Amino acid sequence: MAYRENIGELIWKDFHETLKDRVSKAFFILPEGYTLFRKAVESFDVGATEGAVLLCRATIESAFLLFLSIQWHSESSFNIVFPTTELTFKDLRDAVRKRVRFSEKELTAIDRIREDGNFVAHFASRMIKQRNSRVERFQKWESNKNNVTDADRIKAVNKLLKSEKSLVTRVDALQDLRDTASILLTLGKAAGLPVV
Repeated sequence: MAYRENIGELIWKDFHETLKDRVSKAFFILPEGYTLFRKAVESFDVGATEGAVLLCRATIESAFLLFLSIQWHSESSFNIVFPTTELTFKDLRDAVRKRVRFSEKELTAIDRIREDGNFVAHFASRMIKQRNSRVERFQKWESNKNNVTDADRIKAVNKLLKSEKSLVTRVDALQDLRDTASILLTLGKAAGLPVV
């Protein structure tokens, strides 16, 4: 299902407009992140909300790893270094934070984008855990009640369902796209700064 509003495309254009003459440098420095972000906005525009969220998470992780693999000496002088061990997301995030001045909003967004992506990536296992937890909470609720009617049970179940996170929404995905663009721009601005 295609959406008439190509909001993802607008985000992509704004991203490019902000980069201006640095587009080729951004692509050179963070090629996988740049490409994954393009796929995220395309996914969003065709209604693949969960795909957009997963691709935002992949964009951030890829961009962080690529950013950390470059040690800048000046705007045009750098060395490529590759990690010798596999890094967790937390390792990547913490190492990038030492070299890049993210806003508080971006720092919060980094963790949210990861969490949204993880939610989608591990949806089935989370749903099973959520279902088991729901049954336990319902049984606990029911054991504390006397003379419970079917209407009371339905209300209790609906209340439990409303308290659970379902799939990510289009609004969640849109926020992830906007924040991913902001994070990539901040990384791009930090590129070329000597590593201290």
